[in-house]
Amino acid sequence: MSITLLSMLALVGCGRNITESDVKLAGVGLDPDEIGPLPEYYGGLVELDLITFGGGGLSLGTVGFQSYDEVGPELFAEFKPPYSLVYGLSFIFDEQVPAPDVHHGSIGIGPELDGQDSCWTNFEPFSYLMASTVELGSELRFADESGELDFSVGRFPEIYPPNPQDVFVYYSEVQSYRPNPVEHWAPQADGSWAQQVLMPANWAPGAEVEMTFGGGLPPLEAPVSSIPVPSSSVGAHSFVLPFDTDNLSLQWNGQAYTYTGEALGEGAWKTCVQYIGIPGDPANFGTDCSKLSPPVKPNQFEDAKIIGQMYTGPWDSSDGSVTFNWDSNDSVDGERVTLNVRILGPVDRNDEGFLVPVVVNQDGSVRSPLTCDGRSDGLEYVFNESILDSSGELPITLQGAPSEKLVEVSCSIVDDGEFTLTMDHLQSALTYAQAKSGSGAVFYFSRGTSTDAIVPAVRDQAGMRRDVSPVKVRANSVTIGRFWVDDPSDLKPVGN
Repeated sequence: MSITLLSMLALVGCGRNITESDVKLAGVGLDPDEIGPLPEYYGGLVELDLITFGGGGLSLGTVGFQSYDEVGPELFAEFKPPYSLVYGLSFIFDEQVPAPDVHHGSIGIGPELDGQDSCWTNFEPFSYLMASTVELGSELRFADESGELDFSVGRFPEIYPPNPQDVFVYYSEVQSYRPNPVEHWAPQADGSWAQQVLMPANWAPGAEVEMTFGGGLPPLEAPVSSIPVPSSSVGAHSFVLPFDTDNLSLQWNGQAYTYTGEALGEGAWKTCVQYIGIPGDPANFGTDCSKLSPPVKPNQFEDAKIIGQMYTGPWDSSDGSVTFNWDSNDSVDGERVTLNVRILGPVDRNDEGFLVPVVVNQDGSVRSPLTCDGRSDGLEYVFNESILDSSGELPITLQGAPSEKLVEVSCSIVDDGEFTLTMDHLQSALTYAQAKSGSGAVFYFSRGTSTDAIVPAVRDQAGMRRDVSPVKVRANSVTIGRFWVDDPSDLKPVGN
């Protein structure tokens, strides 16, 4: 989000004193060095992401889902290192709206890159929907010419309810990462056998994919608009998926932490940004970060199970900085490298996302509700204690509520293989987080491509034709990690 500064005019001799205010008006920033351009208008957002969970203490909540279970070997049976998934998300509107990729996307957008690293700060990033969403058929499909890569993003709701007056249509899909097609031997008409694709790959770095949809008409009583004709009416639209970030590592001077926040000691540290890893001395660090490190050994940390690693934030380093390194060899035209640091707000145990229904019996005991229970049968909503860990405390995945995005620093980075994140970059964000009880921090390192897509005209709720092109299309290859926050007071700016 662009940051602007209020200009004030004072008459000579009768001007009023100007002092700093703790009130932030809508669209008004705090730092004149973070001035950005006005937002561009688009008819919607299509986002396709490869998301790699590069450490412990992360849940699907970090990419927008209402889930607090930790991503790792125990989440999904088919999940295995590097713990990656492919995520598709789309909102198409019946009129153009400002910067839908900033307001509705999963990944923060950095400022324009002008030959040097550049960052800005987005305070409490959220947005109200300013237009009706659009029905464009049962799915949005991405496929390459070979047929070996195919990913479909389904419509929500898949089937319209009998009373659709409150329906909100969008497109979303999540699958475990499948880098190669699954093939099988199939009989042919001549009696021979040949290999056929059983399940295509759903992501391929650098691949050119076409975006298509069939078009559709929602029920007349539904409060959504439509694209009644298929995308082929304006021709297929193609774009290129970004390359993955290879050999990504993080190094710093100061304290290193285990998964549970135990101190490993002061010193110089380097580690691969991946789910499994052990920090070591940079001078002797010979691990190739393009390959997974071996699982942690039993008794090395508290648990013998395979656990993700935790990272040190600039606030815990001895010089107030941490440095990312990566290989910058592969890229496609227009590919951008971005680092986002998101400071999370505290968990509100009364928030509906943490509540579950129970029935309170006459003797004061509680039980789970039955299908036949109505609201008059003592139905109440209480905090879901199954979220808590074995000691009755919030789990590390709730070191800050994933949905409470207090403030986010987004940096567009020159693809030269090195970027140092400093307390100067985070100064205004941490000042704001300190005032708002910031409780956790997550970083997103990504390579991304984007394009503008032309789509057929929309039929709005009044039956009128509306042209909403272009639609912003973004693809990102993202690695997520968690910066350890031992105490919310650690998230403090320099000098406080």
